[in-house]
Amino acid sequence: MERGLKRANERMEPYMADAELTAKVKNKLTADPEINPFQIDVDTIHGRVNLSGVVASERQPEGAG
Repeated sequence: MERGLKRANERMEPYMADAELTAKVKNKLTADPEINPFQIDVDTIHGRVNLSGVVASERQPEGAG
């Protein structure tokens, strides 16, 4: 049973890391008063973050981060 649990945890680690990274990015977006975080989707797959959505100006994405 321990081996099965260890394997399950190993398989879940990348997903947990992705979820944690997504949460961190969403928190940063929420903290920025110039960005409406509800108009931006954050997707993380294997450590790569993809942002999609609407911003108020062309220059706004340059200042994010």
